[in-house]
Amino acid sequence: MARARPIALAALLAVAPLVGCGGGETSPGTTAPGPATEGPRSLPVSTAASQRPRPVVSPYRPGVLPRVVATLARQIGTTPRFVAVFVAPEDVVMVVQDPRDRLNLDQYTWRSGTITGPSSPTRRDPSDPPTVFTARQVRLGAVPGLVARARRLPLESPRVTGVVIQIGVALDDGLGFLVNVDGTRRGAQIVADARGRVQQIR
Repeated sequence: MARARPIALAALLAVAPLVGCGGGETSPGTTAPGPATEGPRSLPVSTAASQRPRPVVSPYRPGVLPRVVATLARQIGTTPRFVAVFVAPEDVVMVVQDPRDRLNLDQYTWRSGTITGPSSPTRRDPSDPPTVFTARQVRLGAVPGLVARARRLPLESPRVTGVVIQIGVALDDGLGFLVNVDGTRRGAQIVADARGRVQQIR
């Protein structure tokens, strides 16, 4: 039987949305008051305060990822059959099997309570073995603990760049978690099984 081939992390990262980094700029519409001898001057009203973005909710927080999956299930009207899930600090990218055609794969992206998609449709090679899973087969609630464990690794300024949930990443080539950590000088990975039990740190 052909061995399941997990989606390359680089390919999954390529389809993940760019994380916006707002703030820090001075509004061009604000002017400083003039000298006192000129009398009071009116300041133009900036619209920045009325256009604040929605607060970012990290999917690394407890309870967030299960709610994301539940929201997707309501949106598509059925239990999602995942090919891969990539959990970033501010986004979740989900590659899902089309319930109407199992060879079709669709991508959904969650950010701060909103799911967009389907987008980036692809079609699976019929000769490849199916590598789909449902949320019942994996402990989604393990993500916060794995992220916390990764942040305690002996690295300089460790930063968790993402968690991949996919068949083929566990040590037995089964369903599991792959936590990617960047450091100032080197990075690391944590491999865990579908229950979130750490199998290897490399």
